[in-house]
Amino acid sequence: MVDPVEETMLWIESFVIGLSLCPFAAAPFHAGGVRCVRARATDPAGILAEVLAEVEALEEGCAQTSVIVLPGLPGGFEGYLGLFAAAEELLRRSGWEGRYQLASFHPEYVFEGADPEDPANDTNRSPHPAIHVLRWEDVRKAVESHPDPEGIPARNIRLLRQREKDGKR
Repeated sequence: MVDPVEETMLWIESFVIGLSLCPFAAAPFHAGGVRCVRARATDPAGILAEVLAEVEALEEGCAQTSVIVLPGLPGGFEGYLGLFAAAEELLRRSGWEGRYQLASFHPEYVFEGADPEDPANDTNRSPHPAIHVLRWEDVRKAVESHPDPEGIPARNIRLLRQREKDGKR
């Protein structure tokens, strides 16, 4: 049995970084700045407490960014979306909005209004449900240093659709 944290880190390295889906991920990953943890809780309140604990750990300087892996999360993709919305609200209520932001990943991820079979959804399809905690300042600096940050999603969509045509999905 593969460890969900190891599987997620391999996905980040081989898929996200390997295909350059996020051109900002390689530097912190290779510098050891990506903290990846398995949530101990399985209930929403416990998971939200762990999200807040990860924000506080990042604030203390434990890593540059953190991925909280949620294997076996009940409720499917819709349940995950509710949990993710609650996590974003928790950041706001806790005063971390504007300092930290969350990114959403799930094996069944479908962008709003998209065809579930569209390979473009793969940009946010991880091996396990996960919540990525990022420092807003790091995101801002990365985006400002990129020559075409607005072009990243379109490039990823083209790449993933072409990979499907090539039988590499």
